[in-house]
Amino acid sequence: MRSCKVHNCGSSIIATAATALLVCGLVAIDPALCRLQPAENVFPTDVNKALLPNVRQGLNDCHLRYHKYGDYNLIYPIFGVPVRLGEFAHMAAVGWTGANGVIDFSCGGSLITARHVMTGAHCGSREGVPPDVVRLGVIHINTTLDDPKNEFAQQYKIERFQRHPEHKFSSYYFDIAIITLERPVTINDVVTPACLWNQPEVDFPRLEAVGFGQTSYAGDKTPILLKVQLSPISNEECANFHNSNNIRKLRNGIIETQVCARDSKMDTCLGDSGGPLQIKLMSNHRSTPYVVGITSFGVFCGTAAPSVYTRVSSYISWIETETGESFAPETCASRYIQMREADESMVTNRVGDHVFIEPEKSYMDIEIMAKHRVYLGYNRGSNRIQWNCGGVLINEDYVLTVAHCDKFVFNSTPTHVKVGDLDIHKDQPGAQIIRIAQFIKHPNYREGYLENDIALVKLATDVRFGPEAIPACIVDNGLTMPMYEMAGLGPYNLNNFLRDNEPISNNNTLVLTRMRVDPTACKGINSPNVMCGQNSKFLVPQTCRVEHGGPLERETWHYDRYYTYVFGLTAAGQDCGFGKEAYFVRTSAHIKWIESIVLGKGQNQVQGRRVQRQIVFPSDDDDYGPTYAYNTIGMPCTTPQNVAGVCQYYRSCPNVNMSALSLVKFCRHGTDPVVCCGKSPNEEKYSMKKCVSYWKQYKRHEEEEYESIPSEGRPVQDKEYPHVALIGTQQYGRYVWSCTGALISDRYVLTSAECVKSGTHNTVRLGAVRQDKGTQDIGIERVIAYPNYNVARSTGNLALVRLSAKAVFSDRVLPACIWPNHSTVPLKMYTLGVDNDQVMVRPRMARYNQDCRKFFKMANLVDEEQFCAENYYFTDNSCQDRSGDPLEGIILTGSIKISIIVGTSSYNVGCPGKSDTATVYARLSAYKSWIFSVVEA
Repeated sequence: MRSCKVHNCGSSIIATAATALLVCGLVAIDPALCRLQPAENVFPTDVNKALLPNVRQGLNDCHLRYHKYGDYNLIYPIFGVPVRLGEFAHMAAVGWTGANGVIDFSCGGSLITARHVMTGAHCGSREGVPPDVVRLGVIHINTTLDDPKNEFAQQYKIERFQRHPEHKFSSYYFDIAIITLERPVTINDVVTPACLWNQPEVDFPRLEAVGFGQTSYAGDKTPILLKVQLSPISNEECANFHNSNNIRKLRNGIIETQVCARDSKMDTCLGDSGGPLQIKLMSNHRSTPYVVGITSFGVFCGTAAPSVYTRVSSYISWIETETGESFAPETCASRYIQMREADESMVTNRVGDHVFIEPEKSYMDIEIMAKHRVYLGYNRGSNRIQWNCGGVLINEDYVLTVAHCDKFVFNSTPTHVKVGDLDIHKDQPGAQIIRIAQFIKHPNYREGYLENDIALVKLATDVRFGPEAIPACIVDNGLTMPMYEMAGLGPYNLNNFLRDNEPISNNNTLVLTRMRVDPTACKGINSPNVMCGQNSKFLVPQTCRVEHGGPLERETWHYDRYYTYVFGLTAAGQDCGFGKEAYFVRTSAHIKWIESIVLGKGQNQVQGRRVQRQIVFPSDDDDYGPTYAYNTIGMPCTTPQNVAGVCQYYRSCPNVNMSALSLVKFCRHGTDPVVCCGKSPNEEKYSMKKCVSYWKQYKRHEEEEYESIPSEGRPVQDKEYPHVALIGTQQYGRYVWSCTGALISDRYVLTSAECVKSGTHNTVRLGAVRQDKGTQDIGIERVIAYPNYNVARSTGNLALVRLSAKAVFSDRVLPACIWPNHSTVPLKMYTLGVDNDQVMVRPRMARYNQDCRKFFKMANLVDEEQFCAENYYFTDNSCQDRSGDPLEGIILTGSIKISIIVGTSSYNVGCPGKSDTATVYARLSAYKSWIFSVVEA
């Protein structure tokens, strides 16, 4: 299913958490398919101003070369999920019941299973009396259970308080205990067990401590649950405050089973003993709390002195034995994932008992479209390929990756590339498995160094382009983004988006993921060739590992679609940049080397075939040779009377007296002579420069018709294309329209020479939207074919049809302008032609001539005089274009869109039957001088 963009979707999509499909307008969207938020307002947006150069300039042209494969729309739904009332749903209050029945909650703890609470061993006795009750889901600690403030609270008697067997009340060591409750708790939004951090290293820059303790030294306990941000410090630094010299219970000083944390203004205080020191880790777009430490002891509240916590990772085996449950990070994360809070980065609003989230704002997502992402494979024998490294498709025959992917696994060079398939385990139908012809490392690459860790993979055969296989753009300058996306690999069941109450998947298949990464200054390396990025969030362990050779990229809106721009290649990093620095090779630093190989830049490469036009002088009777005999018709000339004229058949020039041959200038002799026919002295010359002024004179309302033309085309509307001309024959009161052209002046219509070569056409209809409905019917005075029209090559396939009377301009009849630029053509254009008696407009997209020669086998394409185009959309063809149909772009003057003719249709390639077809057009800029000389003569 393709993703699509719906404007203002944020205000129109609100659904309950149980909704399986999100609906925006008439489009049903699965939230799992939502993409990370793309970049806007970076590049130009008006596609009607996009220009395609005649020759490809670089590898950053995906918005031009592969325009039809861009994502026109992306959907970003906003939908509701229930508010999770318990931000710290695992927090437990451990208390002692007094003689009067009042409970004194003097310790904290963490619910870690449905029946077990973890706390400090020192909480096992207060004046020789053990605690007897645990309260969970607490909002206000000093109120009773029947108080409305504690409507979600649960309270249980303690069945067993098990201190660590090596704990002694005379020591701060082994300060950990497991409380067994009288019965399992009721798991809900407010009461949910936490997970345990099982790694000895605590690399998080900030941790949270939670409790009902004092807010200042010797102050009263706070009745509500508070949290504080603390920074972990090394045990060596901690020993400067806590050591055997000043604390008798620390005979061995601070040891490895303890961890310290502090803040210059805040600290956990007495009364939080046994409470958690924790970090929230992300998986499945939700946050899971992991307890890192248990509050053990400190000195004073609100000072710079650190507090000391029992390091939970040191006791995982003992905890698992006591509880009978596994605390492997990925296993625990999935255990109660539906109860966890949605990642805060996705929350856009909170209303009542729902929060509204935008999945595209998430820090991570599962990649669902292969497009430019490829895998490099290593031959393992027996026709088995193991896919490992990643890469980026940048051309039909080249992939970009990191150099260290050579010998990355199995000490071997990759042998194959997989395109159009993200399944790393098996090859799906439609996957393109292509042999690698050459693995080209950067000449300055050194093993173990990142600066030039880049390589090109030359493919043995070209990739077949399509929606699932399309090259990315390579950034070739200093463009930067405030946020990027990188590639990673992780198990599906830790990365998929979970709707509310959706069961966790047991599918742990490795999948390709997309992660947000923020650019940071590199700490470990100083090189302009290397980029660094990092996330402020942290992941549940095993959620993601970097994909070596994968892209650092950003989906970006360019003209009217989204395209992927690659800024770097992933070279190193842990946890996909979450909480730790990831390293990328900067592609722009190597763009010259890349393009020298892929495009042959800097080499004596012939970009396109250029054929010099030749002048052919046929014999008098050679009426249908390689160039037509009337090759002189319409050419400017001067009569013996020094009057400006044009070459025309004698039979069509009433001003010539053949009895006085000395007063006749022949353009060509023969049985049907062509003479210089002088213009009437009263006839005003037409200026082609006036075309814009006529459109302004008959000002038309600005319309959005250009953005709503489907791939198959649509009927033109009244006054929409006032330059359309139908060319045909009137006989016995009946009209037959066989050609389409464009009115370019008050006396001339432009079409193809092939269309009018029969010489039988005698009528032009202007202002038509249907063949039977026009504004003006005018006779044809003569047809002027381009002098050097070559039938075999279809070069010069142009003709000017001179009307017997001037067209009368109005808002239904106006002359089109001629495209003047010979080095570019508009990217998006439109053809006008007739289907089933109806004038139709169809969208077209210009292609590089070199691509048409390669992909459409147009060997005879002449760059100077022709160009090619295809359907603007990838699903349909361009077979409807007939010889003579005008191809036009749009210029905007104020609020008026003016049609400007870029070419006329000559012939199609791939028709009929193929979905990928192209049409060849006469490049009007090459014939502008001839057109102007005839029209303005």
